[in-house]
Amino acid sequence: MRENKLIRKGQEWHICFKARGTIEGKRAIAWLRTCDEAFICKVGEADAIEPLPGNFTPAAAIARDVFHNIIYEVDAHDNILEAMGGANNAIAARAAFEALVKQSSPNRRLSMRHGAHETGAAVGKVETI
Repeated sequence: MRENKLIRKGQEWHICFKARGTIEGKRAIAWLRTCDEAFICKVGEADAIEPLPGNFTPAAAIARDVFHNIIYEVDAHDNILEAMGGANNAIAARAAFEALVKQSSPNRRLSMRHGAHETGAAVGKVETI
Protein backbone atom coordinates (compact mmCIF):
# COMPACT_ATOMS: atom_id res chain seq x y z
CA MET A 1 0.00 0.00 0.00
CA ARG A 2 1.42 3.36 -0.96
CA GLU A 3 1.24 6.26 1.43
CA ASN A 4 0.99 9.73 -0.09
CA LYS A 5 2.89 12.61 1.49
CA LEU A 6 3.13 16.32 0.80
CA ILE A 7 6.71 16.93 -0.41
CA ARG A 8 8.43 20.29 -0.88
CA LYS A 9 11.41 20.51 -3.19
CA GLY A 10 12.59 24.10 -3.63
CA GLN A 11 9.53 26.38 -3.67
CA GLU A 12 7.12 23.75 -5.05
CA TRP A 13 4.86 21.39 -3.08
CA HIS A 14 3.86 18.02 -4.59
CA ILE A 15 1.72 15.08 -3.51
CA CYS A 16 4.06 12.09 -3.79
CA PHE A 17 4.73 8.55 -2.67
CA LYS A 18 7.94 6.54 -2.37
CA ALA A 19 8.84 4.37 -5.35
CA ARG A 20 11.84 2.61 -6.84
CA GLY A 21 12.98 3.95 -10.16
CA THR A 22 15.66 5.69 -12.14
CA ILE A 23 16.44 9.30 -11.31
CA GLU A 24 19.42 11.15 -12.73
CA GLY A 25 20.44 7.94 -14.52
CA LYS A 26 20.73 5.90 -11.30
CA ARG A 27 18.40 3.41 -9.59
CA ALA A 28 17.07 4.87 -6.37
CA ILE A 29 14.15 5.13 -4.00
CA ALA A 30 12.60 8.48 -4.83
CA TRP A 31 9.47 10.59 -4.40
CA LEU A 32 7.09 9.98 -7.32
CA ARG A 33 4.46 12.67 -8.02
CA THR A 34 0.95 11.13 -8.06
CA CYS A 35 -0.59 13.28 -10.82
CA ASP A 36 1.91 12.44 -13.59
CA GLU A 37 4.21 9.83 -12.01
CA ALA A 38 7.28 12.05 -12.43
CA PHE A 39 10.14 11.62 -9.98
CA ILE A 40 10.64 14.77 -7.88
CA CYS A 41 13.80 13.87 -5.93
CA LYS A 42 15.50 11.02 -4.13
CA VAL A 43 14.24 10.10 -0.68
CA GLY A 44 16.28 12.14 1.78
CA GLU A 45 16.67 15.11 -0.57
CA ALA A 46 13.25 16.72 -0.04
CA ASP A 47 13.23 20.10 1.69
CA ALA A 48 10.10 19.24 3.71
CA ILE A 49 7.75 16.30 4.18
CA GLU A 50 4.26 16.57 5.67
CA PRO A 51 1.61 13.89 6.29
CA LEU A 52 -1.71 14.13 4.49
CA PRO A 53 -4.89 13.84 6.62
CA GLY A 54 -6.33 11.18 4.35
CA ASN A 55 -3.47 8.87 5.24
CA PHE A 56 -4.53 8.49 8.85
CA THR A 57 -5.36 5.05 10.03
CA PRO A 58 -5.77 4.63 13.76
CA ALA A 59 -2.65 2.51 14.26
CA ALA A 60 -0.53 4.70 11.97
CA ALA A 61 -1.66 7.90 13.67
CA ILE A 62 -0.70 6.57 17.08
CA ALA A 63 2.58 5.10 15.86
CA ARG A 64 3.66 8.28 14.07
CA ASP A 65 2.62 10.67 16.86
CA VAL A 66 1.74 13.27 14.25
CA PHE A 67 0.32 15.51 16.97
CA HIS A 68 0.71 15.49 20.74
CA ASN A 69 -3.10 15.71 21.07
CA ILE A 70 -5.13 13.62 18.61
CA ILE A 71 -8.93 13.56 18.26
CA TYR A 72 -10.43 10.19 17.34
CA GLU A 73 -13.84 8.81 16.53
CA VAL A 74 -14.27 5.71 18.69
CA ASP A 75 -16.86 2.95 18.95
CA ALA A 76 -18.86 2.04 22.07
CA HIS A 77 -15.92 -0.04 23.34
CA ASP A 78 -13.39 2.82 22.83
CA ASN A 79 -11.78 1.13 19.82
CA ILE A 80 -10.38 3.80 17.50
CA LEU A 81 -12.25 4.07 14.21
CA GLU A 82 -10.67 7.16 12.63
CA ALA A 83 -8.28 9.97 13.44
CA MET A 84 -10.27 13.20 12.98
CA GLY A 85 -7.51 15.76 13.62
CA GLY A 86 -5.29 17.14 16.29
CA ALA A 87 -2.82 19.78 17.38
CA ASN A 88 0.40 20.01 19.34
CA ASN A 89 -1.04 22.85 21.43
CA ALA A 90 -3.48 21.52 24.05
CA ILE A 91 -5.69 24.64 23.93
CA ALA A 92 -6.00 24.46 20.13
CA ALA A 93 -6.73 20.73 20.34
CA ARG A 94 -9.45 21.33 22.97
CA ALA A 95 -11.08 23.99 20.75
CA ALA A 96 -11.03 21.63 17.76
CA PHE A 97 -12.43 18.81 19.93
CA GLU A 98 -15.32 20.96 21.18
CA ALA A 99 -16.11 22.15 17.64
CA LEU A 100 -16.17 18.55 16.38
CA VAL A 101 -18.49 17.51 19.22
CA LYS A 102 -20.96 20.28 18.30
CA GLN A 103 -20.89 19.32 14.62
CA SER A 104 -21.07 15.56 15.14
CA SER A 105 -24.21 13.56 14.66
CA PRO A 106 -25.92 12.20 17.77
CA ASN A 107 -24.34 9.06 19.23
CA ARG A 108 -21.02 9.65 17.46
CA ARG A 109 -18.32 9.11 20.08
CA LEU A 110 -15.19 11.28 20.10
CA SER A 111 -12.07 10.92 22.20
CA MET A 112 -9.11 13.26 22.54
CA ARG A 113 -5.86 11.66 23.62
CA HIS A 114 -2.39 12.78 24.54
CA GLY A 115 -0.39 9.65 23.78
CA ALA A 116 -2.16 6.81 25.57
CA HIS A 117 -3.95 9.15 28.00
CA GLU A 118 -7.53 10.17 27.25
CA THR A 119 -7.90 13.89 27.88
CA GLY A 120 -11.45 14.30 26.61
CA ALA A 121 -14.46 12.19 25.69
CA ALA A 122 -17.89 13.12 24.39
CA VAL A 123 -20.87 11.92 22.40
CA GLY A 124 -21.88 14.16 19.51
CA LYS A 125 -24.94 16.33 19.80
CA VAL A 126 -26.97 18.47 17.48
CA GLU A 127 -26.88 22.14 18.42
CA THR A 128 -30.25 23.86 18.27
CA ILE A 129 -30.55 27.40 16.98
